[in-house]
Amino acid sequence: TTINVNPSTTLNAAFWTGVQTALASGPVDVIFDDGTYTLGTTIAINNIGHTTNLLTLKTAVTEGGAIFTGSIATYLFFTSCKNIKMERLKFTGASSGYAMRMSNCIDFSLEKCFFVDLPSVAYGALGIHYPSTNRVLVKNCTFENIGTTSSAHMIYCAYGVQRVSLVG
Repeated sequence: TTINVNPSTTLNAAFWTGVQTALASGPVDVIFDDGTYTLGTTIAINNIGHTTNLLTLKTAVTEGGAIFTGSIATYLFFTSCKNIKMERLKFTGASSGYAMRMSNCIDFSLEKCFFVDLPSVAYGALGIHYPSTNRVLVKNCTFENIGTTSSAHMIYCAYGVQRVSLVG
């Protein structure tokens, strides 16, 4: 199943419920059109995923073409999700906590994603938390200009995460 989204798509709980329903039948690709996704609230993605059917969140072609930005604490927050792959998305702007955060997630990969020009980040561009978080791959991602204080990290792993791999 392919689900196309653009900057005007509402990525709320109802949207993600539809994604979860589609995952029951097979793999799902959520394809983000190039453009700027200016967020006024966090996109909360809870209990999404399937043991065998992969959920992929990606741009159609352009690396960094789908740009998440806004003046909020966190752009994307994944909780208790599994078997997800993110490709070629870009996070930039005035996020004050994390650009992206995950808690209690399993089998999660980020490939060719960009975390750049996030000067207001207090904790990390990418937050990976809690002991149920296991098997996270960060591959060929770019981290540049993150935070302005010593508390800001490129990737902040805490509270017992397991098997985080950084490649390239």
